[in-house]
Amino acid sequence: MKILRLSVKDEQNIKIEFDNDQILFLSHDIVLKNGLRKNDEISEDLFHLLIVENKKYFIKKKSFSFLSRRAHSAFELKQKLRKKNYNEELIDQVLEELNEKKYLNDEDFAAKYVEEKQRLKKVGKNRLKSDLIKKGIHYKIIDKVLNDEFSETEMLENAFIIASKKYISLSKTESEESIIKLKISRYLFSKGYDFETIRDVIKKILNQDLDY
Repeated sequence: MKILRLSVKDEQNIKIEFDNDQILFLSHDIVLKNGLRKNDEISEDLFHLLIVENKKYFIKKKSFSFLSRRAHSAFELKQKLRKKNYNEELIDQVLEELNEKKYLNDEDFAAKYVEEKQRLKKVGKNRLKSDLIKKGIHYKIIDKVLNDEFSETEMLENAFIIASKKYISLSKTESEESIIKLKISRYLFSKGYDFETIRDVIKKILNQDLDY
């Protein structure tokens, strides 16, 4: 088939008309990449290849749009792309390409996520592990990142910081030590700390004279 004419459809697409009455809409980038011009002969194979290439182009464009807002795990990004009703096989191809080119990296994503949540929210290992599982991170990556990014000393320090603030707040309204201990325990547990850490932190707090 031969290209009869190319015309601008909108800011993103070019309308291509063929001598067999077929019409194809391709992105500007795909047209330029393939050097398509009036009177070019296009085989059926190339015609269908251009359609696939164009679909992948827009999947990739949407992917970069999501990634520009914040980092995503591969699982998160795939779920968002599926909601846009893109072809799943093409989504997988695009994600594989993004991963190969380091635009997607689940280990880097997990490490940054853990560092940020530690620094800003002081959450514990159990909460971080649960969050990363929900984001589709493989358990081997989760274990590696938590071991690399989260020392026992840091975990105790973070738990002590948030528990101390909670203790000061509770002490203004609660007089019974058993109630305060229970509420701090529940609070730390909700933040993802294990029972051993909670026990050690409460013991340390009750043995100190905190200002309140």
